[in-house]
Amino acid sequence: MALFVHRSNRVESLLDEVEKIVSGPVSDPIRSELIAVPSRGFERWIAMELAKRFSVWGHPEFPFPQRFIWDVIDAAIGEDSGTRWEPDELMWRIARLLPAHMGQDSFGDIAHYLENDVDGIKLVQLARRISDVFDQYAVFRPQMVLGWQNGIGAEDWQAILWRELVTELGSNHVAARSARAIERLRDRSVSIDGLPERACVFGLSSMPPLYLKVIEGLSRRGDVHLFVLSPCRHYWADIQSPRAQQLTLLDALGTAPEDLHLRQGHPLLASLGRLGREFQSSLEDLHGYREAADLYRDPGQSTLLCRIQSSLLDLDPKVHVGPDSSVQVHACHSALREVEVLRDSLLDIFSQRPDLDPSEVVVLAPDIEVYAPIIEGVFGSAFQGSPGYIPFVISDRPQRAVGRVA
Repeated sequence: MALFVHRSNRVESLLDEVEKIVSGPVSDPIRSELIAVPSRGFERWIAMELAKRFSVWGHPEFPFPQRFIWDVIDAAIGEDSGTRWEPDELMWRIARLLPAHMGQDSFGDIAHYLENDVDGIKLVQLARRISDVFDQYAVFRPQMVLGWQNGIGAEDWQAILWRELVTELGSNHVAARSARAIERLRDRSVSIDGLPERACVFGLSSMPPLYLKVIEGLSRRGDVHLFVLSPCRHYWADIQSPRAQQLTLLDALGTAPEDLHLRQGHPLLASLGRLGREFQSSLEDLHGYREAADLYRDPGQSTLLCRIQSSLLDLDPKVHVGPDSSVQVHACHSALREVEVLRDSLLDIFSQRPDLDPSEVVVLAPDIEVYAPIIEGVFGSAFQGSPGYIPFVISDRPQRAVGRVA
């Protein structure tokens, strides 16, 4: 029973380790092999790769990390321990509770915002926003909301509203449930049924510290393997961008800069790696985890992309820029033009690499709903079998966007 952390800059190297682990069956042949994944794309890829390697791969379970954590909490403290806080239900309770507080000084800003809200639309929209923020508080600021519950911040409108919700729903938000679950998981004298004998959490690049503590507690009852994607083999949680360094210096006026040990490191990690830095710092706060073998792979210097990846791997900001197209930047005047350029670029790549299959290509976007109808129009306009045809599928869309009934 232990917590193992496997890190690599290559997802293929992480999958090799998964193959080694799941090749040995768990003691109960009826139990599923549990592999938590961050997306359905990862689930499909892992299932297909393991099927190729084992010839037969059956009875897996691929929950999302949040679902996996909730299942562990439910098993530790019991599913019927009370009404769980759900944001959709919370919204309506907040919308009902807010009007009764409009005469209180601490709710002055809320009352001002809701003035002349005759039809109640602003009230419902605000309640929706508050319920989402409260849901995030419970995950990312558990000590704060537990303090509110115990009377800390008595005059703050958020604390007052939170305590009213606790009175109605009970202390069954994720912060309180996690605290109870962690305590029971760590107490070896308590018998708990329904926990996985072995669990893998694959492809992590970020996870709330609260969830990591639940995973740490679960490792007291069985083996847990965290497979972490990290672009750098060194400790880089203390890297700061130039702007962050300036703010640190302002906060520490009178302290010599050399005494603050500020480090920019690689500029890309400093400017774009905030979530990764925070996650690495949270990992180091775990107690007693075992670091697996070195799985990092240097991509070499063959292309500009490889050289950038190699520089990230070893925290070397010097990159030789060569004339190749492995990294491209296109400036487009509209989303439609972006998708058209994407299609032309893909057709060019397929013509240069006949061995490349469309199923091996993934295109990422920060908000797929902005591009989904445009993708369908641009990529769906070509007939199957024609020179400009590229088979495609749009993933990770909410049900209300793809389900006609919804």
